[in-house]
Amino acid sequence: MRFITDNYILKPKTKPRDDEVDFRLEVIKRFKDYAMVFDLLCFEIANGKPKKEYDAVVWDDTSVLFIEFKSPTTYKTLKAKKAQSWEATAKNIAKELGFKKYGAIIVVRDENEKVAIERSKPGLNVIPLSELANFDLGKALKDLTS
Repeated sequence: MRFITDNYILKPKTKPRDDEVDFRLEVIKRFKDYAMVFDLLCFEIANGKPKKEYDAVVWDDTSVLFIEFKSPTTYKTLKAKKAQSWEATAKNIAKELGFKKYGAIIVVRDENEKVAIERSKPGLNVIPLSELANFDLGKALKDLTS
């Protein structure tokens, strides 16, 4: 399976990552009424090179949510500019696929204790994995029609 837009080819990886089992189960529980795909690679049509990877993408008829899963260590080292670029590509993909709303969040793995995380990188919501079940999707979605 793959999705093709004006500028991107989106294709899931063929082998899932073993270290994301808990993340996948939480996404499936929280978004059980949505279509979803895991480990989606985004290639630019212009050069065929991988541009981004989305650990999960969930959608319904009008909106799409891109999710990145990070360990506390990799989250701490994530540069704001990289997070902004990841979110901007998500927005472009959502527009090209015809969605009316989109969102992009980072989910950080909890490690035995509450993860102290900065709740936002510019443009993104950041939540611990333990809070994904109560995540308010409506607050994360941004309008693409204006």
